[in-house]
Amino acid sequence: MSNQILFIDTETGGLDPTVFSIISFAAVFWRDGEIAESMQLFIQETPFVSDPESMKINQVDVGWLQRNGLSVMDAVDAIQRFIKRNTDGSGPKLQLAGHNVGFDVGFLKRLFALGGGEFESWFSHRTIDTSAILSFLAIAQKIDLKTSSSSAAFDHFGIEFSPGERHTALADAVATAKLFNCLLGAVSK
Repeated sequence: MSNQILFIDTETGGLDPTVFSIISFAAVFWRDGEIAESMQLFIQETPFVSDPESMKINQVDVGWLQRNGLSVMDAVDAIQRFIKRNTDGSGPKLQLAGHNVGFDVGFLKRLFALGGGEFESWFSHRTIDTSAILSFLAIAQKIDLKTSSSSAAFDHFGIEFSPGERHTALADAVATAKLFNCLLGAVSK
């Protein structure tokens, strides 16, 4: 049996999933240290709720999103089809992972609720948070980092982005899966 984790990332209209819209969602299958299939989708929520500070960070054009984003129901359906394509359905529920993953899980749960999906039937209640792992490794003196921010971690481990990709859901999800591999290596030192 292989180890399989689903790394996720979201870009959102704000920090609170009970108030703000999800803009994009990305997922990357990680299997035994290898980054496998990935997906990214953009979501058109109606009404769209955002705050200006968040929109500066994710740099998504709201007009483009309104024209090209999937409805919440279509987004949930696309995520479920992606999971079915990449699992045989006989194993345990997928474990989600990410950097400060609780944030992304909150928005994913909201998306599933709005789109009529059953979050609990697809995903485990257990998650893996690379931010927490970074903090642990710093306390254990396995790595020399003063902060557990994703930017500091990506810089520390030499994880690079193509121009304009940082703070896109897919690039951040892939980078976090790479970071996880680096953290596994740090544990064995």
